[in-house]
Amino acid sequence: MATVADGKTEYSNYHPSSIEKSETRCQQILECRRQIKSWQDKLNRLLVEQERYFKLAKLRCSAGSTEIHSTWSNLSWSEKQDKEFILAALESNELPLELKSFDEDVFPLHIRTDPEIFMARVHHESFEVAFRDYAGLVVPRTLCDDKNIMLEVVQRQPLVVKSMPDHWRDDPDIFRSVLKHQDLPWKLLQYFSKEIRSDAELMLAVFQHRDSELSWMGDCSERLRDDKVFFINAVDKFRSHCTKRTVEGYIKLRNHNEKPENQVLRYASQRLRSDFDVVMNCVQQWGMNLEHASDDLRRNDKIVMAACTQDYTASKYALPVGLEISFLEHYDFARSIIPYVSAETLKLCLDKHGEDERFCLYAIALNKNFEWSMIPETFRSDPNFVFTVVAKAADALSWRLWEALPLEMKRNVQ
Repeated sequence: MATVADGKTEYSNYHPSSIEKSETRCQQILECRRQIKSWQDKLNRLLVEQERYFKLAKLRCSAGSTEIHSTWSNLSWSEKQDKEFILAALESNELPLELKSFDEDVFPLHIRTDPEIFMARVHHESFEVAFRDYAGLVVPRTLCDDKNIMLEVVQRQPLVVKSMPDHWRDDPDIFRSVLKHQDLPWKLLQYFSKEIRSDAELMLAVFQHRDSELSWMGDCSERLRDDKVFFINAVDKFRSHCTKRTVEGYIKLRNHNEKPENQVLRYASQRLRSDFDVVMNCVQQWGMNLEHASDDLRRNDKIVMAACTQDYTASKYALPVGLEISFLEHYDFARSIIPYVSAETLKLCLDKHGEDERFCLYAIALNKNFEWSMIPETFRSDPNFVFTVVAKAADALSWRLWEALPLEMKRNVQ
């Protein structure tokens, strides 16, 4: 029986087991309600996903029957305002989408400027193809100040640096993000501040990139172009990654001296152009840089020898003119220029080194101006040497040499 004492009800006649059962039943009811809510939420999510699936399927069908650029226009106005649906469409790899048309007046402003939707476009698999020339890509003003977004955008499309806000032009992180892309914008350094172009670490990272050009050295700060250690390291890093792409990029130039590599010393300060180590490092790799060395070093035997060994045509920049003839006495130098010299210079080389059989064979094989009369008499009268030449020479050359032999020599060789 229940009794009332001081306004409180006491259940003095209830058995403890009854109270325990009641509490258990309440807990079970609460658990059932929780599970019902959980399943209801799951059902709602499935219904939303199912509706989105049908919308995407409809969009996919319309894309298959119309031009890709009109895919977005097939959406209803309510669908164009559905953020989740737009995200699902952008994340769908099966749906062909024209990303450029997204910036037109097809979607409401809050959709076009939404950070998640914009980044979904940036990460879309066809983004780099769609905006390979940067045309049509617009970073909303409301997103330009978001550093995380800009880091992602410039990594996927470095050309964005042309129009990015000025306060990002001196940000090292933005610059490093650009370098992560395999293709760099032409004249990249011109889009960044003097502080960036004065950072030796960042500039060395540029010249280590496979798509860099040594002509960019001219855009580095004056302080770096007067820094001996930086200049030598930059040239070495560029040389270490020089690829076939670089060679093919200049193969069509009429004058190979126009290649940026042959002009790199031009961007060095006057002090470095007179520095033996800097000039030697450049001419050993691209001999035509001799043109931009100081007059004193253009008279230096070691510098001129290194330049002409790498590229014999660099001899025209030696001082005084014609000094290269005295270098023909050096065996290695003379052997290195054989493929490129005129008949007159080849004869001078053979006059000085013609007693060496390998030197003669090298001249015969590689210089188109070679004449049999240039070979010393001792080799011309040696049947074994003649047989070696005739056997190893190309067909046209072999026949020409054979015709030049005296009849007695032909009989001995036979």
